[in-house]
Amino acid sequence: MIITAISDLHNRQDVLEAILRDSAGADVIVFPGDLTDFGSAADAERILAQARRVIPIVFAVAGNCDNAAVDAALEAMGVSLSGRGVRVSEVGFFGVSGIPPWQARMYCFPEEDLLVRLNVGAAATADCRVRVAVTHVPPYGTKLDRTWLGSHVGSRAVREMVENERPALLLCGHIHEAQGIERLGSTLVVNCGAAKAGHFARIELELQPAGSDPRINVEFCRI
Repeated sequence: MIITAISDLHNRQDVLEAILRDSAGADVIVFPGDLTDFGSAADAERILAQARRVIPIVFAVAGNCDNAAVDAALEAMGVSLSGRGVRVSEVGFFGVSGIPPWQARMYCFPEEDLLVRLNVGAAATADCRVRVAVTHVPPYGTKLDRTWLGSHVGSRAVREMVENERPALLLCGHIHEAQGIERLGSTLVVNCGAAKAGHFARIELELQPAGSDPRINVEFCRI
């Protein structure tokens, strides 16, 4: 399975078009949040329709620069992973929208609420051979949640989920300057970088014989 992961697009449909041209052959497109830049449900709908014209299987969660209307649009279009688990062949996708409390204008939830929604999705995919978690915010205390000032601003709920559920892969974004990969236990965590600047990730997920971990290859791309 080939996954194109596009985080922090911030409503740049021109950039999305270029990324999509470079994503021929992908099986799934995942948006780990901030599709819009404090935008509307209509903005999200346009972005999702644009992606679906190229790759029909699209999943998304809302980020801190989205809002409740955008989150509702993701649900209405059947692409939301927030508090939900979806199976594609033998791979289960689940996730959560929003980030821990920050600024008043942001789309935020208490850590305990984030964890509840993550656990619901994890339970729904418990029988899948491989699981992929999708969050906007990285897990707390990694190089992927570290700002340029040196502060860790990730989610403790996301970290707890990773430690308890051990998905094979976690796709996230949010901290634009912290694009990269880190292994947290048996989970490969990928901060996809900021799509608004042309960054995205291409992940090749290759299932192995039963009882073996999947082979995961991550390529960071820029248009």
